[in-house]
Amino acid sequence: MSYQKAQVSEQQLSELSFTSLNLPEGLARGIADAGFERCTPIQAQTLPRALAGLDVAGQAQTGTGKTAAFLVALYARLMRNASAPGRPTTSPRALILAPTRELALQIHRDAEILGQYTGLTLGLAYGGVDYDKQRRHIEAGVDVLIGTPGRIIDYFKQHVFDLRYAEVMVLDEADRMFDLGFIKDLRFMLHRLPKYDERQSLMFSATLSHRVLELAYEHMNSPEKIRAEALAGAGQVDEALAAYETLATAAPDDGAIQEAYAELLLSRRDPASLEKAMVKWRELEKRSPQGSPRWFRAKYSVAWLHCQSGNKEQATKMITLLKLLHPELGGPEMKAKFDELLSRCRP
Repeated sequence: MSYQKAQVSEQQLSELSFTSLNLPEGLARGIADAGFERCTPIQAQTLPRALAGLDVAGQAQTGTGKTAAFLVALYARLMRNASAPGRPTTSPRALILAPTRELALQIHRDAEILGQYTGLTLGLAYGGVDYDKQRRHIEAGVDVLIGTPGRIIDYFKQHVFDLRYAEVMVLDEADRMFDLGFIKDLRFMLHRLPKYDERQSLMFSATLSHRVLELAYEHMNSPEKIRAEALAGAGQVDEALAAYETLATAAPDDGAIQEAYAELLLSRRDPASLEKAMVKWRELEKRSPQGSPRWFRAKYSVAWLHCQSGNKEQATKMITLLKLLHPELGGPEMKAKFDELLSRCRP
């Protein structure tokens, strides 16, 4: 899935990196394999909100990276939240609806690449071919079901699957759903999902017309409206920072949000942002269980900030003491990071 690099120039990418988003390890590995490093504008505006659990209605054309935006958010949510107790194998955890078989196939291909290390299974349903093969695969159980409305409804009415345990709903190219006459089918499926405040909903459309927004307000939970053209250049990071600052203020006990905000502050590298980052990482260090992965990341970031600010003696003392008290250092990867930092920071 190197199309992100192929279709989007360096000038069109934002300053927001995927590594700053604090994604689950398996997902981050798939993103790295896909060659993704920096977010496109729609990704930079969507992901901070979607990863925090908010509903999003985004305006974006094909080729802007919107597919990766909703797939990353969907995978992150399913990986961070355990499947509901008692969920049968015939109840997908996520549903992705697309207006055409070509788009459904493309989404499925991208989902295979990004999700190859997540442990989550995919199902695909579209008309014209492989009716029994698709049915058997879905009956065997899938976590994420991708498809077109007609075939999806067909299988649903035959009780091949149900949507009682759906945690995420994605609607791609909503405006084309109207143009192709699928709106009645779409509303049928939306009414079979859990209530809008019991799931996350992500919708993307080339235009946020009145009819598309009406659909969003009817079936989504106060969706954040995003237009990819609204920001350019360094503005994406400012937008992401502003969004995460609001979320961090509203959820002071949510370690994942607090850490993601601290990572974004680090990515700015200007003195004011680094000063804020130091405060945040110190807070995370104090509030995280000693020896936990987040505690080690906080310790490392505080040491890195001391080194970056020229206080190399303090950074060296901190790392040396940490290595003495915790020789395992959170695993080989974290140990290597501390060793490399120590070599750079010795006065």
